[in-house]
Amino acid sequence: MATSETNTFTQVKNQIIELAYSRIGVLSDENALTAFQVERGSTLLNIMIKSWIQDGIRLWKQARGTLFLNAGQNSYILDGSTANATENFTETESASLTSSGSSLIQVNSIDGFVVNYFIGLVQDNNTIHWSTISAVGPGNDISINTPTTYDSASGKNVYVYETKINRPENIINAQRKISGAIAAGMQLLARDTYDSIAIKTQKSIPSQLYYNKQLSYGEIKLFGTPSSITYKIKLTFQKQFFDMTNPTDDFDFPTEWLESIYLNLAVKLIGFNSIKDPQFVMFLKEEAATALSLAKQYDDDMGSVYFYPADDNNRGTYL
Repeated sequence: MATSETNTFTQVKNQIIELAYSRIGVLSDENALTAFQVERGSTLLNIMIKSWIQDGIRLWKQARGTLFLNAGQNSYILDGSTANATENFTETESASLTSSGSSLIQVNSIDGFVVNYFIGLVQDNNTIHWSTISAVGPGNDISINTPTTYDSASGKNVYVYETKINRPENIINAQRKISGAIAAGMQLLARDTYDSIAIKTQKSIPSQLYYNKQLSYGEIKLFGTPSSITYKIKLTFQKQFFDMTNPTDDFDFPTEWLESIYLNLAVKLIGFNSIKDPQFVMFLKEEAATALSLAKQYDDDMGSVYFYPADDNNRGTYL
């Protein structure tokens, strides 16, 4: 017997909504869904998915990123537009002196440089000058939209990346990268622990981090305050779930979650439809709960477990 040799099966938003309505007997060959019913199913679907964020870490939504630091600054806003933080970046070096006020940087390699990408040039005064790329070439010339603010000697680091990190749902762990391959773990602090630090502006290598999640942004607060722009923070963080807006939107979930999604949506729809069979309702709720439990069990990170005695330094934190 031949197999398909494919593994591409999936369902889009409206297909899952139709499955959920079919499961509770509202959609059938004789009864099509109204536009209002589809809209209600879409609303409940998005509400349900958003609520699942509270239920723990989803492995496929974890990402790693880098936060570029400014000397003397211990607070950074992650909102997709403010702090220079990204999941991926390219690094090279400048090929010649870049004078203050210049809009042209010569680099050793233009690999990864694209118009409108963000670009950072390390300057001689312990700052990184950030701009966006206006042109690539000729040769290894990079034109930028905002002129440099200080001289930068040949051989200085140049960073380029496409997209800034939007507000993370959570910071899972962090490391401070000092130079090259040298990195060390950082302690994640709770709010009260960070607030209790008396002197937060002491310049040093950052060793502790507090993440303040707000509605539209996240704020990273460091202790100590970085003394050099050579330090970077490596983050593992939980990304947001995407909204389901269009009828053919794919799910921001692995296919293993499709059964759980449509069954739990069916349970949500029961309260908005005349389903009067208590035994059916009980069976559907059990079926949906089992599917969700199996999906969450499959979404597991196999790793070591460590136990530490609680004290004032690690209570309420990840180590």
